[in-house]
Amino acid sequence: MVEGDPLKAWRQEAEPYWLISDRTKVIAWEIEQRTRCPVCHIPYDEWDHDPHAYVAEEFRCKGCETLDWAKDSWKEEQPKGLYFRLVKPSMVEPVSIPRR
Repeated sequence: MVEGDPLKAWRQEAEPYWLISDRTKVIAWEIEQRTRCPVCHIPYDEWDHDPHAYVAEEFRCKGCETLDWAKDSWKEEQPKGLYFRLVKPSMVEPVSIPRR
């Protein structure tokens, strides 16, 4: 797909050389992604064929729970553009998030 060193291109250390077939695949993928919900990733037209194609299932994600705790611990109104992300503790200084 990418000529040269793909790892360097992925790390953005080198400019990848895109073949026409690569570009075609990427464009097709982007077009296909526009037919899906950005949240649940289900293709929109699946609901047209069967309105009961999927059911909601409850589950708990510890990562999302941790992110929700971080958002809730913000003392003031959250400024625009403030997001939280999960990283390994060794990558940042520990931050104390109060638990309820």
